[in-house]
Amino acid sequence: MTIPDVAGRTGPGRAGPGAGRDYGLAAHRLAVTGLAGIGIATLLEVVMQMVPGGRRLDPLTATISAFALEPGGWLFSVGVIILAVASTVLGAALLVARLVSWRQPWAIWYALWCIGLVGLTVITKTEIGPNSSVQSRIHWSFTLLAFVSLPLAVLLIVRELRRRARTEHLRLPRPLRAATVLMWIAVGWFVLLAGQSALSVLHRDGLFPWVGLIERGVAVTEMAAVVCLGWWVIHERRAVLAAFAEQQRAHGHPEAATRRTQRPRGDSR
Repeated sequence: MTIPDVAGRTGPGRAGPGAGRDYGLAAHRLAVTGLAGIGIATLLEVVMQMVPGGRRLDPLTATISAFALEPGGWLFSVGVIILAVASTVLGAALLVARLVSWRQPWAIWYALWCIGLVGLTVITKTEIGPNSSVQSRIHWSFTLLAFVSLPLAVLLIVRELRRRARTEHLRLPRPLRAATVLMWIAVGWFVLLAGQSALSVLHRDGLFPWVGLIERGVAVTEMAAVVCLGWWVIHERRAVLAAFAEQQRAHGHPEAATRRTQRPRGDSR
């Protein structure tokens, strides 16, 4: 069973208004596109650490953005921009599928996640090591903005879905349960990162020798959570079509059920 959308629909029309238009299919395609973008961004970040410039840095102690200062650093900028675009596309998929509403608080924090990603790419670090220059401090502020915004966005989505699920006596979808776990892990990483940042302002090393590990912990868990949002869109699309097919079979319309369940691969009419 699926949780009702923001309009309270649970049937095949839940994906959006308009007779004869399959908004669920559009959301599915957006989700697949966004997930592909995250895959490309992840690949670029991995390749970045294999090029000669990246191999000179220790991933346990160097921040991810430090690679932008090395030869081949363009991989960092391109990867993060692709991640920001992919995240925006996945946010659009959630809205098109009507799983969430843009009027809810999550949308603000999700937008700040995307803005933070773009900001930390446009305003780069100026040196490797503690952030001492104004530009590096601004870059680090955008990094913290991105890292804190996504957990808040996802947890706000989960809170709203829990409310709807309780109303209908349903369980939270598996993708959101996974995203919730990932976000609390990310919060733990972020607390360490924020502590390191505070100690850095006081000109103490603190946890700085391990900032690379901590930052990667935040980044990996948060990217995985964004993947879960795309998974959620695809999961709900399949669940709705399966429920519709079962309903059609129960009413003696097996052919209509078959056409509907095959629609993701064919015509959207």
